[in-house]
Amino acid sequence: DYLGLAGVGVGGSVTMFQTGLVEALRQGPVKLIDRYEPNITPAEMGARFKQALTADVFVSGVNAITEQGELVFVDATCNRVAPILYGPDKVILIAGCNKITPNLAHAQERIRHFVAPTNAKRINRKTPCAVTGRCEDCSSPDRICNTWAITAKCAPAGRISVVLINARMGI
Repeated sequence: DYLGLAGVGVGGSVTMFQTGLVEALRQGPVKLIDRYEPNITPAEMGARFKQALTADVFVSGVNAITEQGELVFVDATCNRVAPILYGPDKVILIAGCNKITPNLAHAQERIRHFVAPTNAKRINRKTPCAVTGRCEDCSSPDRICNTWAITAKCAPAGRISVVLINARMGI
């Protein structure tokens, strides 16, 4: 029961919009640290990213999940992976079954040659991969795959929960 929580932070996630979760969180009864609020300034966005680091709960997507249970993320500025790795007492990750990969190598391949290029194009980044659809190992200032994180086990146990949806969701 999270109704008494002071704040819920959210990471960048197409899946959360597809499921309607962002809109549901906006309706309350919890305080949403809303990074998606229209017309907020870059300074306010940065402040909300920092608030999410100490939110009671952080909800986000994941780029890939291996059959061994490893959670694999790529991030441009770490505003999504930082709260997942350390900060909020509870992290809830939402993923479609299309995010499942046989192993770590396949997860990294999926991210490099599908997830990152698709996201770079979606958010109008000026990167080679947004044009070619494949990782070009670029050094573009708009690059979104700056930090990779792999979680093999959760510590403390139970801090991270994964909600797996039996449908293709997200990128």
